[in-house]
Amino acid sequence: MSDHGASPARARPTLLFIPGWGFEPRCLESLIERLRGTFETTLLAADPAYGELSRRLRESPSEVLLAGWSLGGMLAIEAASRQPRRVAGLLLSGSTARFCSGGDFPFGVEEAKIRVLMRGLCKDPVGTLERFHRDCALPHEPIVLPEGERAFPEVEILLRGLEYLRSTDLREAWMGLDMPRTVLHGLEDRIISWRAGDWLARSSARVRWRPVEDAGHDLPLRRPDLVLRALEDLMDELT
Repeated sequence: MSDHGASPARARPTLLFIPGWGFEPRCLESLIERLRGTFETTLLAADPAYGELSRRLRESPSEVLLAGWSLGGMLAIEAASRQPRRVAGLLLSGSTARFCSGGDFPFGVEEAKIRVLMRGLCKDPVGTLERFHRDCALPHEPIVLPEGERAFPEVEILLRGLEYLRSTDLREAWMGLDMPRTVLHGLEDRIISWRAGDWLARSSARVRWRPVEDAGHDLPLRRPDLVLRALEDLMDELT
């Protein structure tokens, strides 16, 4: 039987996914396996000095979807604001436009907590990251990753990320974006308050707010089904 006249298979959309601070990209392999049936997915490092995200956006033959968790979400916002024509849609999980609180932004953390993490990394990097991962999991116990997915980023990269979190304010950049966006946030998040995610949803047009009950900061690890569903809904919005 001839296939003449059959519609060509639609190419899978390109998805770039950036993990959060303190997590290597390989920790998201289980999530990525779920995504690969729908998206052409690439994991990138959550490093402000890492130029791969900008390069991939610049060289992609078509628009891409960006997904970022925590610090990765902030890096995604910045990249989308710099190259808006290259980004079709944006998904943020447990992220914010500004990590530290300020006079006109009460939804962040105190800058002193950043300094505590910096000192901890210099004295005991493994212990500091293990405590951080436990906090990410609250109100639940941490997820035990398979051996091949367990790793810590280099201390230099972690310190660079903390400095970025301490000093970066992307509120203006976020409000200037015009592509469809989804904000996924655990209501029990102990790292970035859900109120920061709610601010993202309320402060700009074309943003879908998805709060998740009984979930903390580790949504991409704990509820990969929700991340996949949010991305599929974002794709439906684009077609």
